[in-house]
Amino acid sequence: MTLDLFTDAPYGGHPGYQRTKTSIEAARRMTRAETLREKVLEALKERPMTPDECAEVLGEKWWTIRPRFTELKDMQKIRETGSVRANESGRNAAVCEVVNG
Repeated sequence: MTLDLFTDAPYGGHPGYQRTKTSIEAARRMTRAETLREKVLEALKERPMTPDECAEVLGEKWWTIRPRFTELKDMQKIRETGSVRANESGRNAAVCEVVNG
């Protein structure tokens, strides 16, 4: 793996790809996921929310934001507050907040 001279990230700080349509599309999705994680963190700095509430605030679909919450929890950047609120389907969803935020 070659590191960029100006960052510690491989491929110049963005996902690498082969010159095939599917590889390029996958790299774009990875970049979008990173951007959405950043937006979720910024939104959660304002107030604790469920994934669906956050999706509404960001103008995104719930299915693009719920995985970002899982990723951010795995990265230990957000945590569940212990509170739950009903989402659109009526099921309870955990309210999350930024860790040390």
